[in-house]
Amino acid sequence: MMVKTQLLSFRRFCALLASVLLLLLLSGCGGASPHVRTGFAFDTVVSITYYDNKDSGAVTKVMDRLEYYEKIFSRTDPESELYAVNARLAEAAEQGLYNVSVPLSADLYRALHLALDYAEITEGAFDPTLGKLLELYDFGGTEHTVPTEAQREDILSHCGWQKLETAEVSRAGDVSAYPYQLTVADPQIVIDLGGMAKGYIADRLKEELKAEGVSSAIINLGGNLLVIGSKPDGKPYAIGVLKPEAGSSENLATFRITDASAVTSGSYQRFFEQDGVTYHHILDPATGLPAESGLKSVTVVAKSSAVADILSTSFFVMGEAKAGAFWENCTDIDVYFVDEALNVNKYLHE
Repeated sequence: MMVKTQLLSFRRFCALLASVLLLLLLSGCGGASPHVRTGFAFDTVVSITYYDNKDSGAVTKVMDRLEYYEKIFSRTDPESELYAVNARLAEAAEQGLYNVSVPLSADLYRALHLALDYAEITEGAFDPTLGKLLELYDFGGTEHTVPTEAQREDILSHCGWQKLETAEVSRAGDVSAYPYQLTVADPQIVIDLGGMAKGYIADRLKEELKAEGVSSAIINLGGNLLVIGSKPDGKPYAIGVLKPEAGSSENLATFRITDASAVTSGSYQRFFEQDGVTYHHILDPATGLPAESGLKSVTVVAKSSAVADILSTSFFVMGEAKAGAFWENCTDIDVYFVDEALNVNKYLHE
């Protein structure tokens, strides 16, 4: 099992690297030479490609911010804020407490607030309270456990986005770095924001780059793509919908975007095999099992990378029929569904 896991981890790394290279190939700029900064954060390859800022100081400054965000949103880093929040909840659970309130920084508050908004909008297809199940499955590590039906039922009884409430706290004269709070009805919940944190961070990095004067760039957080403006020649960026297989660089479709984000969620991105069964990381909140919706991947294009991130996960869980009905009420997103037969079904606002 260990060899299988290490091999799959290597394949995931290759797939992420391929997405970086593919984007650069698709985004040739008619003679303009791109500058690329790459790194590794959130257990994934990250890169910023930029054209109009010859001095890399702005990009270096923003790349350095990735560590700051990792110290907020990582569920597994003992030094992160989210880890501390979950630890505080676990302590409260041991003491038999309920309706526990914990302070939040501005970034964690805003991300959680957005996550809960979309949990309600998607009727629970997106749920940030599945952390305990994700700990068992351990998709990013090597200690994989497939929970039994009894374990899943027990854990799910202590999950549910409705049990979380965020609020802004007003205290006269308080200049604390944590002016917000989260109240959790059931402290046995373990919060996980892996389904939207990269999108939220990409949006913040975009704001910071634009504030530094960067007007043409590509932010790639492990396949979560956000482009600032258009290419230097004024044309939109070309993005590919990759064939949903580990390590693939083959396009099933291409589209063009300006000042927008494209995020893909798929069953091929993080997974492991046990007893001949493949378990992928997109869990159905209703069952606690990997979602079985007849889809291999979903790509969502939206102005906000956080929204694209959330909806790509939600739509994968929903399946094309229900997600398509949801899309009918949206005026500003495009969706590319890839089914198990590798057909690409496009839902576009033209």
